[in-house]
Amino acid sequence: MIKNKPQRSCIFCKKKGKKKDFFRFVFEAGKLKWDINYSSPGRGAYAHQTWQCVSRFAEYERWERALKLPKGEIRLTQISEVIKEVKEIVLKDVSNTKNDLLKNTKRKIKIL
Repeated sequence: MIKNKPQRSCIFCKKKGKKKDFFRFVFEAGKLKWDINYSSPGRGAYAHQTWQCVSRFAEYERWERALKLPKGEIRLTQISEVIKEVKEIVLKDVSNTKNDLLKNTKRKIKIL
């Protein structure tokens, strides 16, 4: 019998993937928090560790729907705090990807 591995879905792009490919967030004690260790209790919301998904964090309706919260529960200030935490990691990964692309190409290419 083959056991299916759990799949997570990004609340922004709706694509599925493995747990390690996502950031996990929980709403705990009235605040939206980044669950770095994937171990906080409660309902979690997942977002890809890519700039395309992180740049959509301000869409607070998606957070409320994914965490099953009443409308207006999450404030934009809470989301901006989470963005500050996550932004450095994502931007570092983006710059590493660009550097890897430049190293692995024979011709110089312009990456925007």
